[in-house]
Amino acid sequence: MVRRRLLTLVLAACSLTAATGPAARAVTLEQKLAALAGLTRPTTPSALAWRLAWEDQEAWGGYGFDWSSDLCSGSPDRPLGFDFRLPCRRHDFGYRNYKAVGAFPANKAHVDQAFYHDLREVCAGYAEAGRASCDRLAWTYYQAVRRFGGLTGVGLTPAGPGGQPIEEAPKNATSCLSSGVRNPSSAIASRSTSSRSAAVSGCHW
Repeated sequence: MVRRRLLTLVLAACSLTAATGPAARAVTLEQKLAALAGLTRPTTPSALAWRLAWEDQEAWGGYGFDWSSDLCSGSPDRPLGFDFRLPCRRHDFGYRNYKAVGAFPANKAHVDQAFYHDLREVCAGYAEAGRASCDRLAWTYYQAVRRFGGLTGVGLTPAGPGGQPIEEAPKNATSCLSSGVRNPSSAIASRSTSSRSAAVSGCHW
């Protein structure tokens, strides 16, 4: 009887620990930075870890992460029908949370590299006929954030002093990405692979 009661108490304590474990309690800055690094690497395990965390945000409440996202900002979320929404979400996550702890400049490069990794993973899921177009778009999106990302907000559109948009950058980045691919309609879907590739190759970096 005593042993059974003791076992019950131990199980109850374990349940309480699981409910209020490290992820549920406030963490130190060092712990938060370590978690951010683990969730924003340009690797498949890191991308999977972030996906699982994103799907169970409550378990990470103690970290105070910002999970908000405007997806691909001023650029199409599904250019030519390729679904870039999840890569844009993880990219926003990296930018917003590193900015929140004042560690953005030192970590921007690897967050951008993780973005490119995720985009390429999306492209790998498409048939070979359309993969070349997807890969070109992935490269263009990556170059846009590498050069301009983080200058304002989180997305692809940069800004100058006072938050006013820089006119030159959208011509090379956002406008290029948006032109003709914002709404991948049946007309776009019916294009041949070569014509889709030509549409994307107009964005030079």
